[in-house]
Amino acid sequence: MASSLIEESMIITQDKEIEKVSLTSLIISKQIQNAVLKYNSDFNFDEFLIEDDRTFPLNKMETMMDDTLYDKKERPPIYVKKSGEFIVICNGRHRVARALILGNKDIEVKFR
Repeated sequence: MASSLIEESMIITQDKEIEKVSLTSLIISKQIQNAVLKYNSDFNFDEFLIEDDRTFPLNKMETMMDDTLYDKKERPPIYVKKSGEFIVICNGRHRVARALILGNKDIEVKFR
């Protein structure tokens, strides 16, 4: 693993408060993993750190995956904090799950 996965995965965007990070740098909860597997049972989580954080299931994934509903509301970047080499999701689990399902490699974040 890279010596500093967070630093290597960051790309500063035009808004200095918003950064793009690799989805593999995020700590993925079991609930996010379960939501992704519901839509793609073959999804490969080998590159991800999965933790059971005992959060509630992601119940509104049907809405998140419906492009006609999702695109009507502008979504902010997810809120995260650093934890060693990885990044903890503070707010935005559904958006992370959607990004994984859609095959995105990175996501916009704001660090707290």
